[in-house]
Amino acid sequence: MSFRTAYGNTHSENGWRMVNRDECALIQGLAFMDTAPVRKGYAFEALSAFAHWYDANVPGEIVSSTWGWSNTNDVSTSNHLSGTALDINAPQYPWGGDRMARVFPERVAAIRRGLAEFEGVIFWGADWSRKDEMHFQLNHGTAFKDGASDRLIDFVHRRIEDGKLKGSVGKTALDAAKVNAFTQAFMAPIGSDAKDNREQLCGAGARDAGEFDGWGQLGDGTLTDGLAAVLDKAVNR
Repeated sequence: MSFRTAYGNTHSENGWRMVNRDECALIQGLAFMDTAPVRKGYAFEALSAFAHWYDANVPGEIVSSTWGWSNTNDVSTSNHLSGTALDINAPQYPWGGDRMARVFPERVAAIRRGLAEFEGVIFWGADWSRKDEMHFQLNHGTAFKDGASDRLIDFVHRRIEDGKLKGSVGKTALDAAKVNAFTQAFMAPIGSDAKDNREQLCGAGARDAGEFDGWGQLGDGTLTDGLAAVLDKAVNR
């Protein structure tokens, strides 16, 4: 194994050992994968099978750039540094946004089914507090020491054949995935409105700062900015 240390870290966020590019391979049989090296071995088997599943089952398919292993990253423990993450259709879904949930809820539902089919070995960045809808990675519990865990090895042996997912987890798990998808699609707009309200009340220095323009009547400021201006005039006139 061609291991490395990145930003002082020997392992990425999901517990996988950092590797160099020569320990990665490109997924075959799909477009837009030439910029997405993936760690060889069981990690490759799982991520490649997921990419093929995504292309075949998620409406819209893979139609734009996908990113994989990277030598550097803004996040020092990024799983891209260990070759265990894919950003699928990356330009369509900017980091921190919820475009897929708002515009393409059917894609969210399909992905939830896929996550259930992959028995939790794949984690979706849309489930982080700062959403990353393009991002898919090997989940915690898939690594052991410098390689794959028994959990991942067992999954690959049971469920992947000729590079594709085989069989199904059954109706119960898929029904749960549908419920999760509906909940996310329903709650996403509410969450967006709540963020706007919080920013208006708390001011431009609050969490989610800069995600909307403010009120024109207040010079594009927030309610807090407007109140501060009124108080300033009252005190200093």
